[in-house]
Amino acid sequence: MLKPPSAAQVTPPPRRRPRVGRVLRRLVAVVIGVCALLGAVRLVVPATAGTADEPPGVRRQLTFLRAALDGGAGDQAQSLFPEGYFFLHALYGLSWVELGMRAPDGERSAALREARWALARLESPPGRAPFSADLTPPHGVFYRGWTNWLRGGTLALQPSARRDPAELRRFADDSAALAGALANYGELAGLPIDTPWTKRYAFGLLPIGDAFLAWSKTARPWMASTPSPPPATISWWWRTPLLALLLVIGVIPWLPVLVRRYGARRVRPEVTDESSGVATE
Repeated sequence: MLKPPSAAQVTPPPRRRPRVGRVLRRLVAVVIGVCALLGAVRLVVPATAGTADEPPGVRRQLTFLRAALDGGAGDQAQSLFPEGYFFLHALYGLSWVELGMRAPDGERSAALREARWALARLESPPGRAPFSADLTPPHGVFYRGWTNWLRGGTLALQPSARRDPAELRRFADDSAALAGALANYGELAGLPIDTPWTKRYAFGLLPIGDAFLAWSKTARPWMASTPSPPPATISWWWRTPLLALLLVIGVIPWLPVLVRRYGARRVRPEVTDESSGVATE
């Protein structure tokens, strides 16, 4: 008569391989968790080096942009929207101005050279092409304001004793032209015109955004000490909702795993006594 095998002779059933779906779900959960963690770190850690030091990586980005501009990126941007060529060179030059203003006085030559190069591009025929010379002031407040802002930046990068008098006169003349345009074409009788795209003053003659952005930046005292900037950090209460949202996003993919493990701990599986065949807890 055959005896039932003892518990020592019973071989456990082979372990099932994890299903592909489970592996994919955990992989997606890991990716979402890592992204949420990186977002929280970027939210808490300052993104720049403050207002005095040079932000990391900016010079490499500007080097890349200069190579792209030399390769025709301005013309490509022009084909996408009317001010593409102008904006790309203006922002490139102003970025160098900002970078140069953070450097000591004797280390601004590279920033000055690149800012002047961008200014020359703005004053070239391709830079002026979208702007009519019949506007008031010539080529419009948009063109004159942004160009004068960059010209003021090039002056600010130079020691006061080495600034070109002709360049200073040009800066003052353009500032006066912008002031005259705002004085002569201001908001008439308090009745601006709202269009589907922007709000315009002087019965539609002068866009509000172009006018006051350009004037506020031109009126900035480039040749004098600037006021202290606001703190570069964000208040903790502004970060709290985003941090909570990132925490929820990172935890949600893991909820099914946590629920299964918690349930497995509370409910003990039945254990079968091999000798008696009676299920016990």
